[in-house]
Amino acid sequence: MPFIRPAKGGSVQYSFARCRQGSSTAHVLTMAANESHCLKLGFNNWPGLLHIRRSGEGLTVHGPVADLIAIIIAQLGSCLQIVAPDDLSHFGSRLPNGTWTGNMGLVTRREVDMTGVLLIVDVERYSDMDISVPVLNLGIVITYTRPVLAADLAGFVKPFTALSWCSLLVIAVVVLLATVVVQVLVQYMPQHDTRMVGIDCGMWGRGRIWWTSALWTIGAPLAQAVSWEPERNVVRLVGGIWLLMSLVVSTVYRSNLKAMLIKPHLQYPFTTMAELVQTDIPCFTLEATVVHGYIERAPPGTELSQLNDQLVVHKDIPRAIVDFGAGKHAVISDEFAVRTTIQALSEKTRRCQFYIISQSFFGSMSVSFAFPKGSKLKKRVDVILTRLKEFGIIHHLFYGAATNADFCSKADLNDGPSLRPLSLGDFYGVISIYFTCVMLSINVFAAEVVSEWWRQTD
Repeated sequence: MPFIRPAKGGSVQYSFARCRQGSSTAHVLTMAANESHCLKLGFNNWPGLLHIRRSGEGLTVHGPVADLIAIIIAQLGSCLQIVAPDDLSHFGSRLPNGTWTGNMGLVTRREVDMTGVLLIVDVERYSDMDISVPVLNLGIVITYTRPVLAADLAGFVKPFTALSWCSLLVIAVVVLLATVVVQVLVQYMPQHDTRMVGIDCGMWGRGRIWWTSALWTIGAPLAQAVSWEPERNVVRLVGGIWLLMSLVVSTVYRSNLKAMLIKPHLQYPFTTMAELVQTDIPCFTLEATVVHGYIERAPPGTELSQLNDQLVVHKDIPRAIVDFGAGKHAVISDEFAVRTTIQALSEKTRRCQFYIISQSFFGSMSVSFAFPKGSKLKKRVDVILTRLKEFGIIHHLFYGAATNADFCSKADLNDGPSLRPLSLGDFYGVISIYFTCVMLSINVFAAEVVSEWWRQTD
């Protein structure tokens, strides 16, 4: 089905030709009542806004921009010739000699009357072409695969940070040494309280002191019963302080672990450009676009210049979408293309698996049609675009095509993810530690049995 209606009073005629436009080959699809008065428009693919498909010797153009072009052509009372270069994703870049490639070259060489696709306006395009009134204002954003909940082998150590665990280890060593020193000193203190004298209050060996101190230091935070009890007030003071501290630490640990299991917190790979350049995550952008040019020309030392080192650049949009859906790279592009791509992928997988960082780049960028310099068509199109904007028709055409994109693309980093039932993998870490301790206990028991048997045989 054609995406536009012919001019009034004419019958629809279709013809297709492959002709040479300047130095490049172009596909020209004519949909007109009178070909001699048709406007030539240069088209490119823009994900979410305009899609061109080749089927044998035919072209199919659809999307919000195609609907807008149909309205413009109808208001002009004219007809349309679609000029689509062989490389449908190549908007065009400015060469060192001042000429342009791609669709931009068709405009500057006056081989088309206007672009049939919207363009992000920058200084170079504005200086070499006539630009229509702004149709949209888009921001440049970065999107990536949202992390998912999964079993974590080391999840039982996550309630505390690495610094906290190191601090607890240092404190445990200090308490162990303090308990040993206090017990050694107690043996040389006079026994003023006869109630404290017992079978264990004699002169202990060095091995017995280290064993009881280590047993008390380790058993208290693990909430395990210990056969030895601290004796003498000074020893009880050290042991009581450690016992109270162990109670607080173990209570906080269990509380944090329970909270993380009930409502775990996902750590996003990056939430700003500065965090992205600190990772090794590749980032895709379409070749020969304004965004690509900004990143290439970024001053050394800036975040954009650092992003250039991990940039993935090509013109194969379908491959880029597949790689993005598989989580192979992030994407930096205009907000509309990102949201519509996320919507399309989410509708296929039936789940929201992507997020957009809140930071926007380059500010709000104007998106317009381009005309050859001095084009008389620009004024007529500007009047039509202004009226369509005032009546909200443009907003309806573009944002009505992405009604469900916001739901899956918004990433509220303050909200935790949805709950997930615990799986066996969540307990692998604890089970491995338990198994290791059991094996260690069996080895100690076997060593004691063998040692006792060896002593009796001697």
